Amino acid sequence: MKILKKINKGLILTIIVLSALTIYLISVEKQREEDKIDIENSCKEFIEFTSKYLILPEDRQRIGENVEIKDDDEYLKEMHTELEELMIDNENAVDVQYEVLRYYLSEGYNSSETRTKLDRNLTKISSYEFDGDQVTIHFGTRVEEENKYIDTITNKELSKNDTFYTSGDEMILQKVEGEWKIVYINMQITSDGGYYVRTSNF
Repeated sequence: MKILKKINKGLILTIIVLSALTIYLISVEKQREEDKIDIENSCKEFIEFTSKYLILPEDRQRIGENVEIKDDDEYLKEMHTELEELMIDNENAVDVQYEVLRYYLSEGYNSSETRTKLDRNLTKISSYEFDGDQVTIHFGTRVEEENKYIDTITNKELSKNDTFYTSGDEMILQKVEGEWKIVYINMQITSDGGYYVRTSNF
């Protein structure tokens, strides 16, 4: 009889623990599903940010000319300030992404070609890998790009349009005071497979 009581107590405790664990896991999964909406919005916000700052304002575009973008350029300062708002409060993390953005911005304005349009949109987030208050997502985008140049034979202004899709883009985000902030990004920037962090600075 005593053995039966001990078994019953053990069974009851096991049921209680399993029930509590089930409730916890359901709660975590529900929270993650809700977080996915905010994570996707943060991802879209950053993609819009890159579309904005990887192209110079129209009045600064010079077809067939090299455009120098200096350290104290107001456009760069504006970009850095907005980048800080999107990312975690970590100076090194922000500086790495800033230098990459600056590199690709400069690459679009040389004497051979001038970037006049860059429209990037999220197509799909293929995976979410949660780890505590951080998440790593893999996603794809659709990119429309237009570059203008001066034809060396006719001396006329011509356009080159390109649309490509990416599938291996990666972003790490961290939840800070209820908001998902970016820790690290690696996206395909050019149609020839040039990735976000592949620059001469790294």
